[in-house]
Amino acid sequence: MEEVDEVPCSVEKWCTFVEKMSNEQRAALFGSGVHCMLEIPMIKMRQSVLKFLVQAFDLKTSTFLLNEGKDQISLSGKDIYVLFGLEDKGLNVVAIIAQEGKDAKGRIPPEWLDPSTENLLIDDLILDVELRGASDDDFVRKAIMVLLGTVIAPYSNKVISKMMYALVEDLDRARKINWNAFTLEFTLEGIRKCKGGRVMRQWPKGNMAALQYMYWEKVQPPGAPAFNPLVSMFPLMKNWTEVEGKKRDNFDAQYGRGKGNIDNDITTEHRLSKVNTTNSGGRKTPVSRKATKTPAKNPPYMEQILERVNRMAGEITLVPKQIATIADSCAERVIAKLNKEGIIYRRENKGTSEGDKESESSKKGVYPSKYFTSVHKDEDVDEDDVKEDELDNANGSTPAPSVAHKLMNDDPQPSVLFNCSKGDQKDPIQITNVLPARSSSSLSSSAFASARPNEPQKRKRMPSAKVRSPYLSEKNANKRQIRDGKTSEGKFVLDALLQVNDLTEDHVEAAVSLVKELSKCE
Repeated sequence: MEEVDEVPCSVEKWCTFVEKMSNEQRAALFGSGVHCMLEIPMIKMRQSVLKFLVQAFDLKTSTFLLNEGKDQISLSGKDIYVLFGLEDKGLNVVAIIAQEGKDAKGRIPPEWLDPSTENLLIDDLILDVELRGASDDDFVRKAIMVLLGTVIAPYSNKVISKMMYALVEDLDRARKINWNAFTLEFTLEGIRKCKGGRVMRQWPKGNMAALQYMYWEKVQPPGAPAFNPLVSMFPLMKNWTEVEGKKRDNFDAQYGRGKGNIDNDITTEHRLSKVNTTNSGGRKTPVSRKATKTPAKNPPYMEQILERVNRMAGEITLVPKQIATIADSCAERVIAKLNKEGIIYRRENKGTSEGDKESESSKKGVYPSKYFTSVHKDEDVDEDDVKEDELDNANGSTPAPSVAHKLMNDDPQPSVLFNCSKGDQKDPIQITNVLPARSSSSLSSSAFASARPNEPQKRKRMPSAKVRSPYLSEKNANKRQIRDGKTSEGKFVLDALLQVNDLTEDHVEAAVSLVKELSKCE
């Protein structure tokens, strides 16, 4: 037996193509009639097994003769359904190809064809799907064509028949096609043509994976638990991974092919009945003389229940992969919505100018202050100068003249210091603990101790923050000042003067005038 080319059927190529599909592409194939083929595991085609089955094929009975004709197995529509999950109902594919196949060749999109040979290549379709990454109807058509060229009805390992385009041109009709009967007839016809010659010069065309799965399921090693449907998955192709295939290869190499437990019926009902018979083999049931009891049969709805359970089990295996891509898909949708025109959203921009902030605040509205609505900030004092003074003090450089110093230079009258006080200017004692702490200076407070007679000092409470001017700084103010008999109510003015580093004659004159004014107030 001489082989010219490789086996046309390639489950590995189809599985590699499915692994690169996205979740959206997988979802697009659901309902196409061939979505069950997404669950097929990757496995290699055993040329020795296929050669054995082709040689054992009988043209008269369309069966495979084993053990010198003592046993035989066959491939039927029920077997295709149990192996792949393809239902045996729908439109006739052979009639569609015969009626529309030739005309469909001219309707193939030019970008599908190879520019040098105008052939429909499998690798080109796979590459085009991977580059586009879409999940539209065009993707569904190409995916079904790749499935036809690799598993269901392969002609060769590279080219797909152009007449197959008639099956996918109308997707609504493609969902109604009987893929079960099509792959069965196509495979058996390929074996008949190959078996007709004396020497097999090339591999038969068709679903060779069906022959391999059929042989492994119907010819079981002795003592294998695969006959029990409760320990196997549906469809049966999901049970045959590369690891299980190697186990069968080792068994066949040791005992020979066609040896073992042979059972031509691999349906779920038949295997359940065998399990029930085996479990009840050791028990004796009483038999009535008048009438014999017929063995109980499985209810008719059992097949539907098992089918649905197996389908659910197959779909559950896809859930972890879909969950893993939820975060990425959600992020993509959010970004797509934010990038659409007509959607306004506010985002934080650290580089916004003051003018933009003022415009935003003007849109929101500025609420008036609840306290001291009649008190206004002194226009003579500049906030920029105050900020510069604070920065100089923080950096450790020579401090700039304080605010009190500037006020005394502009207007030596002490009344300027009381513009921000609450109440009358003649009663400046109400403002306490609002200026910075006392600093070191050559001028002592004892010079002003005799300005007012000593009086018993009463404890004065700190004014509430609610009735205090918002323009007074409390950065360096103490919580409670230490009071003694030597300090006067005008001490805060003295403290302001002591903040000046370089005293001049104007400062001394201002202090003397202040003492005189205070003596008159008494």
